[in-house]
Amino acid sequence: MAEKYQSLFDDSLLLAHWAGEYDAFKDSEQAARLHERLKNWAAKDFQKETAAESSLIDTFFKKTWGYIGSGEGVVEAGFSVYPRYPVSGSGQTGGTGEADAALGWFGRQADGIAETSQARTPPEMHSTCDRA
Repeated sequence: MAEKYQSLFDDSLLLAHWAGEYDAFKDSEQAARLHERLKNWAAKDFQKETAAESSLIDTFFKKTWGYIGSGEGVVEAGFSVYPRYPVSGSGQTGGTGEADAALGWFGRQADGIAETSQARTPPEMHSTCDRA
């Protein structure tokens, strides 16, 4: 059956580009640690979103993808995951609400780069993406 869309990158191109890296990764100690983290997460007790939030950030964003929280690295380098990120205009009455987390560069002192989150949602989406 023909696909209804055209991929940006051809599968054979992606396979040729990433196959060697994946072959090196799949039997590595890093892959085993990732598999263990995923098994542990899948088997954890049910928790409401707010109760599981810090574990999710730690397990996936920090341990899996390498993001750094405030105070976990050299202060001049800043941090790259900001839990409960304040978002002006997204609160229930138009005040400041908060996103579960923001990813980007925060608190960098070494190079003078302004704080920049990786993604911003338009104000009309704050009620679905952020919590008041």
